[in-house]
Amino acid sequence: MLTWPLQGILFDVEHCDFWLPEWGAKPETEEGRRFIVENAVTDAPRLIPIHAHRYLPDKPHEEGNPVISVCQTDIIYYGFDLDDDLRHEFDLPGRKPWPEKMPEIEFWDVDRWQSIRW
Repeated sequence: MLTWPLQGILFDVEHCDFWLPEWGAKPETEEGRRFIVENAVTDAPRLIPIHAHRYLPDKPHEEGNPVISVCQTDIIYYGFDLDDDLRHEFDLPGRKPWPEKMPEIEFWDVDRWQSIRW
């Protein structure tokens, strides 16, 4: 689970022509593309596996980080925090309304990925 996000991003880079603008010019070689993507993911906040393809970013080190679903470059919110994620996943009562604004998570910001991907 720790390597799935990197593997998924690399898959989309190689097979779906995905490339983030902040990575600069896309290298012609697979090795060059891999080097850039691996460095970007290594420098990003680490993703703590929760279950399946759902992760909790380790930064910022604050209460209330969202749980994100990472399937290749399809990155979405799955819970606005860990409590919400678990209530959602196990159909438990007591879910609260989503906040109006989600915190921005360095590199893994869902809105940024969605705007580029779709």
